[in-house]
Amino acid sequence: METVITIPPTNVHFSLFAEGALLSVFSMGPGMESFVTLEDEHPINLFYKINGRRYLYICTSVREMESLPVYKFKEVSSPLRVMTVLHGRAYDRYKRSLSYLKKRYTGKSSRFRSLFFMRLAALCRNGMNSNRNIEILADKEMMYEEK
Repeated sequence: METVITIPPTNVHFSLFAEGALLSVFSMGPGMESFVTLEDEHPINLFYKINGRRYLYICTSVREMESLPVYKFKEVSSPLRVMTVLHGRAYDRYKRSLSYLKKRYTGKSSRFRSLFFMRLAALCRNGMNSNRNIEILADKEMMYEEK
């Protein structure tokens, strides 16, 4: 299945960036809405900046983790389950960690399981997201996928 996220034009008070297993991107043009289509079989990260504050919602499809509540985001085409929320420094740490993962595990990291991203969020929340800890976590995830 797929989830379409409407990215409004960035302004001083609000911006949104979405990341996950990318299927397609469509832009209406400079200064207009964009549409990002992501696979909802894999976690979706929604990076919001609202009035200078940073919020990250790490989400999964409604078919997974049924104990979590379902949320309907205005910009997202289908409801999602929010696994965890990060803000402030933890938001920045998570964003840097994803950047490192993309460089180190090209093309693989966006397809890791939801549990991996929950653990990564915990590392970031506690300031323990060193490159070494991220590698240990990612290597365990890759061993799990090989089984």
